Amino acid sequence: MDRRILENSGNIKMQYEVNNGTVEQSKSDPKNKEAVQNVIGKLTIENANEKGKIVLPRTETADNGVPVNVKWKSSNSTILSPSGKVNKQFYGGKDKDVKMTATARAGTDSSDKSFDVKVPTESTREMLARAASNIYYPENGGKLPSSVRINVHKKAIDIPISWSAGSESGKGGTATLRYNGVEYSKRF
Repeated sequence: MDRRILENSGNIKMQYEVNNGTVEQSKSDPKNKEAVQNVIGKLTIENANEKGKIVLPRTETADNGVPVNVKWKSSNSTILSPSGKVNKQFYGGKDKDVKMTATARAGTDSSDKSFDVKVPTESTREMLARAASNIYYPENGGKLPSSVRINVHKKAIDIPISWSAGSESGKGGTATLRYNGVEYSKRF
């Protein structure tokens, strides 16, 4: 390898190496190849947990003890990210299909495996719960909002809020949101 130093007008020196066009190739280790195939064969994707995340393994140890790194790619990272975060949206009843591809690597050996994942649309109740989390409740007893705006598939909608009295001490209140025959209440 040829080592060179790059100088620029800011008088900053940077050392870099030039690989004179030769390709360095390392040999495949049979243990690594076996480990990659073992991990790829066992790899699965579970359903999303209660926090809206799919647990995607990043490292696995093969049966032969070799650690294998796993990197994920998503065909639609806005719906299902490579980290496993599920971004449900209110599509009006249309589930979305996403292809997740895992690349398992140990040393110079790697192998891919793809999974078809169906991400269900956000239910009306889930959308209303998300909208309720955006409600501003004035602590000083000021004017209560009459609606809350929520982003849904390619648009924003206003959800009307009806309020009921709070506790006997006069504090708090309950907001009720209704949309398409579904009702959701949140106490403040």
